[in-house]
Amino acid sequence: MLITSEEKNNYLKSCFLNGLVSLDGGGFCFEEQACGSLQGRHFCWKRNWYYFSKGEVTWEESRNLCWNMGSSLVKIDDIQELNFIQSHIKYTYWIGLYQKEDKNEWKWRDNTKLAQQLTFRQSNKVGEKCGCLKPQYINNADCSRSFPYICEKNKPFFNN
Repeated sequence: MLITSEEKNNYLKSCFLNGLVSLDGGGFCFEEQACGSLQGRHFCWKRNWYYFSKGEVTWEESRNLCWNMGSSLVKIDDIQELNFIQSHIKYTYWIGLYQKEDKNEWKWRDNTKLAQQLTFRQSNKVGEKCGCLKPQYINNADCSRSFPYICEKNKPFFNN
């Protein structure tokens, strides 16, 4: 998606005025400070945009709602991103992790494997094939349960 400089500046100004982001000299978003609950709000951190939902839906519904916003369920790439997100949640949230039908293998929405450095506490209950994030660790749950969700979108226009 191509955006004009004016659209970019309006977006950044809006985020800045709402206290959601600051910009460093390179034009990257980064965490300014904890802004209380992020439920129902969007937030920029580094090169990503995040949306923390208020409503609770199933894993598949959350995946579709993120897709409708031009994003996807969050993929946690490293311990820094995990710590950032966990510092802003108090409840369980759906994330883009799922278990492949035919294997005992957990993958992200882009088919990459869960990084070993991330703490994942897998329960052995049958049917718990969708990933969720708790304030302390990554877990799995029955996909038909309802939780809030976190969407993520890479914002390449921050990379000037």
